[in-house]
Amino acid sequence: SEYFSLILARAYISEQTELGISDELSFGGYMFCGILVFFVLLCGIPFCPMYIKKDVSLSRLMRASGRSVFSQVLGEYFSFFFFMFANLYIIVCSLPLFAGDALSFIPELSGVDLVWAQKFAFSLIPAVLLISALQFLVYEISSGLVGGVLAQFLGAIALAYVCGCLYPINFFPDAIKNVSAFLPAGAAREYICALIGDGAQALSFIKIFAMFALLLSLAMIKRRQRILRF
Repeated sequence: SEYFSLILARAYISEQTELGISDELSFGGYMFCGILVFFVLLCGIPFCPMYIKKDVSLSRLMRASGRSVFSQVLGEYFSFFFFMFANLYIIVCSLPLFAGDALSFIPELSGVDLVWAQKFAFSLIPAVLLISALQFLVYEISSGLVGGVLAQFLGAIALAYVCGCLYPINFFPDAIKNVSAFLPAGAAREYICALIGDGAQALSFIKIFAMFALLLSLAMIKRRQRILRF
């Protein structure tokens, strides 16, 4: 019995150090970043009835009155981005208020307060910009509400899994890791992991804003095609 007692109590005999599961973060810290990205991916679903359009007559009227496709898409996109960021800001700022003790098992989040949560929420803006641009492109491609909701939901699950939001990316083959690094969800996850780790690098910003510009440009092209279609 003494032997088994020593084995079961080995966690209290010596100090344990966790080297990191992925991106040099603890398992709890990594999964926090992944779930945060997954949450933002799912947040696009409630806005489908507002931004998916079957009729583009209003867009054609605005274009005829001098509002270019560029200004239309930017105006709608940034209104959508504001709603997305407001949701994330409320969630992140609520963590130290309602889940402060529950976060103690995550080394990277131990001792966080409301000031840190507010700064962290605003530092998430590049990641939210990127994911919002992806979701806005899905709105433009979708021609119906049911198809748009399915595209948002299934796309969120697929991207979250492939990009390591539901499972540590280091456990995936190298081919999947290389592909996920150039997907919006993967770039957002890497950026958030860097935020709570050693800090985001300039390369992360460049990759995120390059993807953001590409996705928003594709949304503008799709809007233009729909307006000019007879």
